Amino acid sequence: MKKIYLLTVLLFAFFYTSAQTEVITEVANPVGLALHGNNLYIAELNGARISKLDISASNPTATEFLTDLDGPWGLTLNGDELYISQAGGGKISKIDLSATSPTLTDIVTGLRTPTEMVVKENMLYVIEYDTNKISKIDLSATTPTAIDFVTDLESPIDLVLKDNDLYVCEMSNDKISKINLLEATPTVTEIIDRVSNVSAMVFKGQELYVTSFGENKVSKIDFSGTTPTVTDIITELDGPVGLILNENELYISEAYGNRISKFSFATLSATTNVKTQKIKMFANPTSDFIQLLNLKTEESYRIYNILGSEIKKGNISDGKKIDVRNLSEGLYVLVLNNGTTFKFSKK
Repeated sequence: MKKIYLLTVLLFAFFYTSAQTEVITEVANPVGLALHGNNLYIAELNGARISKLDISASNPTATEFLTDLDGPWGLTLNGDELYISQAGGGKISKIDLSATSPTLTDIVTGLRTPTEMVVKENMLYVIEYDTNKISKIDLSATTPTAIDFVTDLESPIDLVLKDNDLYVCEMSNDKISKINLLEATPTVTEIIDRVSNVSAMVFKGQELYVTSFGENKVSKIDFSGTTPTVTDIITELDGPVGLILNENELYISEAYGNRISKFSFATLSATTNVKTQKIKMFANPTSDFIQLLNLKTEESYRIYNILGSEIKKGNISDGKKIDVRNLSEGLYVLVLNNGTTFKFSKK
């Protein structure tokens, strides 16, 4: 059974506002991003392709770069080589961007839903989402092979490097941990455990920027002090799952909005706005139905799986039930049309 995104809703939050710029629209469920020179490469999950666009152009236009992929998700660079994880196909492929006629080559196959990756000194670290682990692959080997690096995680979804530390976010328990790559025996050390449904990360100095997939926002974690502090800085996104930094601009892939947006750090300005979530869901876990209370009006709903595919939809009003008896055991995401998001467990 495929695992799914685990999304929760905070009861109270402080929000920042910013000027959003749409870079490109009409990309099919964009997830992973990679920047090579002025070319931004975009993994389009449902489009089964990699697109690219020149971010220095006055009116950037996405063009097809690679097609016929199987659930392209993560993108990472090692020099001029672009590595691509194909979550649906369970493999890692690469292509040389400097080649006159670049050819896609499979590096490792037989993985379990590979998502994001990072490279350090020819060692590729990749998340295998379905098996709750990080694997490592020696890219200099004659026959690269995936071996277990860290296991027993909880729905890991993204990786980021800072110096010799590998940071990993785990969606199911809302935490970020780090692993010192210089240790002979890798140890997972929890850094912070109050970042709700974090799905992507990028460092800017001592500040870590993270996306919240279900809450449609970007938060900032400041590591400059003794205790990391979390502040929301960008809201009202539409399924953010990818981040990449280009100097003073933050690019965000919005999977449900089918677009790439960018935000300038120079335009971020603080305002305070307290939100309270009053809608309640039960039973959770459930074996047959879920029910919502305190709905003011009838709302449409959607339920999604890990690959962003809609698996159930309909309308729900206060006190009415949603039949989930035909769903397999596991965790699911319920998204209302008003933006409210819940996670629930089917047993």
